[in-house]
Amino acid sequence: MPNLNETECGCQGIYDATNSMCLPSTPEEACPNGGGSGWLATASGWNWNVIGENALTWGYALGLLKPPNAQQDNSLYLMQLEQQRQQMMYLMVGLGVLMLVVVILVLKKNKTK
Repeated sequence: MPNLNETECGCQGIYDATNSMCLPSTPEEACPNGGGSGWLATASGWNWNVIGENALTWGYALGLLKPPNAQQDNSLYLMQLEQQRQQMMYLMVGLGVLMLVVVILVLKKNKTK
């Protein structure tokens, strides 16, 4: 889950969710790890729900998936929708990792020539 002090207040305050406002504080109190650094901090700040929804939209657009039947029970529909969203997100992340590995291998091969 992203640090709301960082995303909503820019590490300049403590985010108060009940009032939807930032309470004044020092950056060290709001973001103890310095606002995050490195790849893991960046990835944890991403909105994975939006990424999953976009992956699901791409799955429908490319014809890889068919939307669940909207005439069925609401809980079953939502369960199937969530399953498809996770499936497409794993597929897209896997393809991204595969592309990264291919680029690294090509760069290493070109470097050794």
